[in-house]
Amino acid sequence: MHDHWLFTWNVLCHLVASMSGVASFVLSMWEHTKGRKIESRVFFIVGFICLTVAFDQAWQDEHRNSQVLISEKAVLSGESEFWKGQAYLKDESLRSRDQLLSQNYTALIGEQKTANQTQDSLTQLSGKILDIQKPIPWKWEALVLGIPSGTSPTRDQFLLITNKLMSPVDIIFSCSQPITNAESRIVANPYAAITVKLDETRWESKISSPAWTPESPIEIDITKPTSSNSNTCNFHIN
Repeated sequence: MHDHWLFTWNVLCHLVASMSGVASFVLSMWEHTKGRKIESRVFFIVGFICLTVAFDQAWQDEHRNSQVLISEKAVLSGESEFWKGQAYLKDESLRSRDQLLSQNYTALIGEQKTANQTQDSLTQLSGKILDIQKPIPWKWEALVLGIPSGTSPTRDQFLLITNKLMSPVDIIFSCSQPITNAESRIVANPYAAITVKLDETRWESKISSPAWTPESPIEIDITKPTSSNSNTCNFHIN
């Protein structure tokens, strides 16, 4: 039913376009040149002709849409058959490889003891390959170093360590007490990174180089307004 309404709407659009375009122009020129109004039956005849043309144009629109859908379906079907053929070829290659390996294994291994040892070795090798291919999950940890020697008790020092190379690094940290100043740096780099204040308790530090590695952790120095040791800080790595 929805398709019928769409077809009817398409016919009406073409009818309005015809009646308001060519038909209106021709009727207006007729009245202007003849100097008299067109009879009602002529107007209805023209309207019937325009309606017929509108039905034809709407049908052609549907026909073109059907041809487009058929073409797209044919393309998708061709792609599906192509990939299906590729899958069959791959399966055949794998079967051929397995058969060849089985023949070589039978030809090379003469004794059952040697065969068992070889199988055990292959199993261990496969396990090691899988272990190597597994990605190492990224882990990091924030360590509290306390107050640096020779500084006032209003300064806390933290060390961020990681198990993988990371670059660049975006660190957002916040503390339970307001922060008056903060500095971040890679331990291997003597220069401090750009650290900006977001609000009274939250700061952000972006380190583009050098990279954050297990051998080069991140040192963060936080200056607070009071000498209380109950300051708690949280770190978030983007």
